[in-house]
Amino acid sequence: MGCHTGILTKNVFLVFPNAKQNMSKDVVLKRDELNKLNRDLDMTQKACRPLQQNFIEYCPDIRRQENDVKRLKNRYSNINNQLQER
Repeated sequence: MGCHTGILTKNVFLVFPNAKQNMSKDVVLKRDELNKLNRDLDMTQKACRPLQQNFIEYCPDIRRQENDVKRLKNRYSNINNQLQER
């Protein structure tokens, strides 16, 4: 399967010569969105911290959000690395 994927990718770049540039531009735009998402998560964590400390309220959604942001960061890094290799 991996061999076919490599061939397919090379063929896509041959048929659409600007595909790699377009993908790179899209990755740059997504990086800004990912940075905003990370800042929003930090603000949410800071807002929930007093609830956890003063009222012993646990915000279970924060852990899920942290995991989602972490997965998105990893995915972004993998895509960026793949584009750099090509």
